Amino acid sequence: MRTCAFCGHAGSKPSREHVFPEWLSRIGAEYGNYVMDYGNGKVISTPLIEVVTKRVCLECNTGWMARVEDTAVKVMEPLLRASTSVISETDRWVIARWFTKTVLTASLVVVPRSEPAWI
Repeated sequence: MRTCAFCGHAGSKPSREHVFPEWLSRIGAEYGNYVMDYGNGKVISTPLIEVVTKRVCLECNTGWMARVEDTAVKVMEPLLRASTSVISETDRWVIARWFTKTVLTASLVVVPRSEPAWI
């Protein structure tokens, strides 16, 4: 394995990290398919977004990253379903932490595999 982009460990078992978590993809799919237009005439319609990177080690993916997701889904799902409109200060920190992790993970997808990916 290459070095984990988050913890820097080399030789750890690689893991498939979803940039957009399955819970978020499922919530959106309730309202219809996602449509991705590549601008070259290629359009894909899919019920789930499947964007993954293998630049994260298993320990990070199933450890701190999973804890960020588990906390975020509890805060964000009611907001996305419009079953609440109240966002506490703690919830704002949860959302900010989740967005930061997601943006950093998304950046790993656009870096060519031949280049090192460090966060």
